[in-house]
Amino acid sequence: MNNSTSSSHNAAAIRYGVLGGLAGVVVSLIVFFANQQYAGWSKWLSTAILVAAIFIGVRAVALQLAEETGSATFGKLFGAGMLITLTIAVISIAYFMLYTNVIDVDFVDNLLEISRQEMEKRGMSEEHIEKGLEMSKKFMTPGLMIAFSLFGTLVFGAIAALIAAAVHKKEN
Repeated sequence: MNNSTSSSHNAAAIRYGVLGGLAGVVVSLIVFFANQQYAGWSKWLSTAILVAAIFIGVRAVALQLAEETGSATFGKLFGAGMLITLTIAVISIAYFMLYTNVIDVDFVDNLLEISRQEMEKRGMSEEHIEKGLEMSKKFMTPGLMIAFSLFGTLVFGAIAALIAAAVHKKEN
């Protein structure tokens, strides 16, 4: 495969990553303005967008590779899926920084309050609630939240990329 074919399918993967990342931002803003950002179901929307972007993008790259070279190998398609994943991860991290520092500056405090309410519903003592919240605060620093988000995105993205590559491979 020549460099122009390789760079064109990489460009296609990045394009789908950008589209997926921007779709995630738009959906997040809609959820925020609908005041549903703390609803349990809303946290899965970004994962659904990630998986959809990977499947659609890997399919597009597979079609492009098959047309240009006659085959779309598992390795190339998995690589494209991971490039889509990384692109979405970069956009998501940048958006998260904007979101928590500009859009919803009380994000962490609100999460902690929701945690407190859930612990109270379970009948936990005030002492246990305070210890639980103190532990939660340690993991809710911007750096750790970004690290956990990046790890989760990469894991879900790798799984989706593996499946998408297996589904869309076309070998001679």
